[in-house]
Amino acid sequence: MRQILLSACLLLTFAAPAAIAAQSPPPASQLLNKIPQNILDGLDALRHDQPDQVESSWKKGALANLDGISFSLRNTKDELGEYHGFDLVSLQDISPRIRVIYIALNYERGPQFKKFVTYRNSTGWVVLEPIINLNTADMASVLAARPTN
Repeated sequence: MRQILLSACLLLTFAAPAAIAAQSPPPASQLLNKIPQNILDGLDALRHDQPDQVESSWKKGALANLDGISFSLRNTKDELGEYHGFDLVSLQDISPRIRVIYIALNYERGPQFKKFVTYRNSTGWVVLEPIINLNTADMASVLAARPTN
């Protein structure tokens, strides 16, 4: 009986943490590496206050009409203040070729949430549909489905 209890304790001590680790979401750095380069280039241009370059980067190879992004970003800056960087909210691989990315653009007075639906074609990842601005109510379902740490 003592050996059974000892075996059970050892199993719980070593096997349970491994099982939990196997279920945890990948580290943020791994997910950031999955953001397509054209989106990252646009985010870098936004950090340097270059909205025209943001639009150019995000439109690169896009299958959707993305005209007006720079105008929208200028309005957002007027409304929310200076841009301070971004947070990856969620990244979902829907299939090997379709990826949905939710990003919070952090401004002085609050965030703006963006949704990118991307597609991997023979030349790389491109934006499949217009980039959508989401409000916090729209984000509820995204946040509910997101794995927690």
